[in-house]
Amino acid sequence: MSNSIFVHNLYKNTFPYVHHCPLDLPEEIWNVLVRVRGSSSHSLNKPKDLTIITFNNTNEKMLLEHRLDSSNTEYALLGKEVEKWTNPHKIELLKNFLPSVKTEFVLVLDCCDVVISSDLSKIIDDFKTFNCNVLYNASSVVYPAEKHYSSIEEIICDDFFNHLNSGCFIGYKNYCLQLYTEAYEFEDEITKEHHYSDQIRLKALYVKKHPEIKIDSKCKIFQLFNWKNMKSSEFLQICTKI
Repeated sequence: MSNSIFVHNLYKNTFPYVHHCPLDLPEEIWNVLVRVRGSSSHSLNKPKDLTIITFNNTNEKMLLEHRLDSSNTEYALLGKEVEKWTNPHKIELLKNFLPSVKTEFVLVLDCCDVVISSDLSKIIDDFKTFNCNVLYNASSVVYPAEKHYSSIEEIICDDFFNHLNSGCFIGYKNYCLQLYTEAYEFEDEITKEHHYSDQIRLKALYVKKHPEIKIDSKCKIFQLFNWKNMKSSEFLQICTKI
């Protein structure tokens, strides 16, 4: 295949280039994307004013690391000191690490189930068009399963992809530092019940702070491969030309 690989979202007619598949049994289109982009040496052209951050507490190199290392893309890897991983560790790790980041923007991605398909040279420009301080991946699936925050999410965003997914986001570094400092301290009855989830805390702050925080419901930057009542292969195609 060509070095110019694009994933076309036929449902939204967009070409997102960061892809997230939090599934135990991914569909074949995801497997194809992993084969052609999982360890590609094709340059990602990361903007100088962007820091990429990901997480891994194991000795095994994860999917995103293969992509970044193969393309000689600089990134920060957090979590090696964590012995027993739970997703809320991401909040504390970011709170502690972000003060040291020198760039204006950060791109934070899960490591084991994220692929970058095409270069990132325009990602900051694309992010700015959303007129927000941080932009999260969007999902059609409610997780954790709760009704309070999810019902507000559906009011904020009347779209198919209308729920926040915290596995991928881009934002202004200073705002993200404030946000994750607040998320670290935040607690209510719902977050207590779903104590295993970082995402529930970010949902609570999203519904409180929107439109400072937005989700990519049109899949312009981020694409989730977990669609409620739909098969991704019916609405996504891999192509070599736009």
